[in-house]
Amino acid sequence: MENKTSINHENGNDANRLLCVDFLISKGFSKAERWFDNRWKQFRVYYKIDGYDCEILISPAPQVVGDMTPEQQVDDFSEISILENHHYGDWQVYVNSTENHLTTLTEQSELIELMRVCRSPLVGT
Repeated sequence: MENKTSINHENGNDANRLLCVDFLISKGFSKAERWFDNRWKQFRVYYKIDGYDCEILISPAPQVVGDMTPEQQVDDFSEISILENHHYGDWQVYVNSTENHLTTLTEQSELIELMRVCRSPLVGT
């Protein structure tokens, strides 16, 4: 039987492991907080951690929900557990607010290096 791993969970066999919720939480990021992205017109989640002199927010780029109104999204596509699991694998990094996009990452090693540059190494790295 083949062992399949969700994009949201670590796979210890990958040389360059993908970013995932489990990794963020294990390295000191907050639990997910929901927000409405006016640019993308949909609900998203972000995880927060202190940087050198700022807050670093990281948010998975969500799958497009189509022409759903915010009201429809509240009913069908806004729970944190759903938002955590419906994304493409790209993680957008913001500084201090979701208005200040810094970069987009996919791999754990990229986030580890970014936090070193911010002089705030992640727990256990």
